[in-house]
Amino acid sequence: MIILNESIVSPILLKVLEKQQIPVLEQGQWGDTLTSEKLNIQKDIEFFKSMEKEKRILTNSENGITVLGHFQPNSNEYIWSKLLKDKSQVRNLTKSLYPDFYFQDIDLSIISDLDKNQIPYPVVIKPNIGYSSVGVHKVKNE
Repeated sequence: MIILNESIVSPILLKVLEKQQIPVLEQGQWGDTLTSEKLNIQKDIEFFKSMEKEKRILTNSENGITVLGHFQPNSNEYIWSKLLKDKSQVRNLTKSLYPDFYFQDIDLSIISDLDKNQIPYPVVIKPNIGYSSVGVHKVKNE
């Protein structure tokens, strides 16, 4: 099962979806962009009704997680996807694995109030939620 964002579908992915007859969620403007009659395209109610606990659900976009949360807010797939997208929560879950890794979760509004002598430079500042390194900054010194 896969939730696709129509703007980033590769020809290779389409071939696999056709050959394997993987259920594809019809969303957005699919009617105009995917014209292959060989795809197993389903409407949202049909798609999520057929979702079984044993089946994996994939997405090629951040938007897929939002769609999943709308239709299956209590599913393990949504809960774990949402958790793993939150860098602060992931760090808190894994801090015992890397005890010497400096990490601090702060609100951007107080960043200038931090005691710069307590920060082990260089550091990487990144937003809690995001992708593709958007908003990531390496700070070499104060």
